[in-house]
Amino acid sequence: MTGRDAGENLNEELVYTLAILAPGIISSIFVFIPIENYLSAYIVPSTFVWYRLWRAALIALLLWIVSGFIYSEKRYSWKMFFLGSAITFMVFHYWFLWSINMVRPVRLYPLFYFVGDNSPYILDMGQVVGLITLYAFRGEILGSLKNRH
Repeated sequence: MTGRDAGENLNEELVYTLAILAPGIISSIFVFIPIENYLSAYIVPSTFVWYRLWRAALIALLLWIVSGFIYSEKRYSWKMFFLGSAITFMVFHYWFLWSINMVRPVRLYPLFYFVGDNSPYILDMGQVVGLITLYAFRGEILGSLKNRH
């Protein structure tokens, strides 16, 4: 490997790292922007802790959906952005559920969760996003498993 090849690999890895970290940075910024007031006809007081986490999870989910439409195997940096937004969404989503659990019990089950005693089934988007993202990275996962053997 020449010095030029090593530099190109380093630049490529830097781009991939930034693509993975960018959704977390973007979502964290939106923690401080009361987007629920733009989505609702009524002003929503941000008195609950979970509002901030909901904002970040919503933005991360939107980034995940958009990057899911855009990414391709040819533009691997978009696929890394897709991965980063999935990780960011799952972190904020489960942090959001944990904060709700401080007030009402949250019970997690495969693909669903319940809040409180008489809760309906609520689709756990954290698990759905995780499974779809794993499916999108099945080639990388299978390749790394084959390399281990």
